[in-house]
Amino acid sequence: MVQVYVGDDQNAVNSATAALAGASDPNRPVNVIQALKTSITLNFTLVVDPKYVEDDVVAAVTAALIDPNEGLLGSNVVQIGESLFQSQVYQACLSVPGVVAVQNLVITGATGQSSSTCSNCDYRFDPGVGYFFSVDPTNGLNISPEVAQNGA
Repeated sequence: MVQVYVGDDQNAVNSATAALAGASDPNRPVNVIQALKTSITLNFTLVVDPKYVEDDVVAAVTAALIDPNEGLLGSNVVQIGESLFQSQVYQACLSVPGVVAVQNLVITGATGQSSSTCSNCDYRFDPGVGYFFSVDPTNGLNISPEVAQNGA
C-alpha cells in the first residue's frame, strides 16, 4: 500500500482521493492521509541596528518567518515532512535590513538533532512523517528586541 499525505484538512484528503482513485495500481492501492500540524515556538533575542526603527525591524523579521506566502514557516510555504534547520531561521532573520544579530535561539515543540561537534546543540528539527511545522502567529514567535550598542 502506498501512503500519500496531503493538506491539513479533510477537503484536501477528499480531493486527492478522488484524483488518485482511477490512477492507482490495483496491486498497490493508495491510502490518502491527512497531514497533521506540529506546533513549534521560536524564542530569540533580536539585536537591532540603532539606525533603524526597532518595531519596523521586528515586523519585518516576523514576516520573514511566518508570512503565510513568503515566510520561512508560512502556512502556504512549509512542506509536509520538511526539516527545519537553525541556520534557516538565522538566515531569514539576518536577511532583514537592520538586524545585527540573532541570539539565544530556542525552538520548542519539535525533536532536535544534535551535531557531532556539539551534543547540546540542536541544529535540525524534524516534524515526522505526515506532519508539518506550524507557528501560531499570536504566541508562537517570541522576539525580544535589543538595540545594538555603538560598535556592535
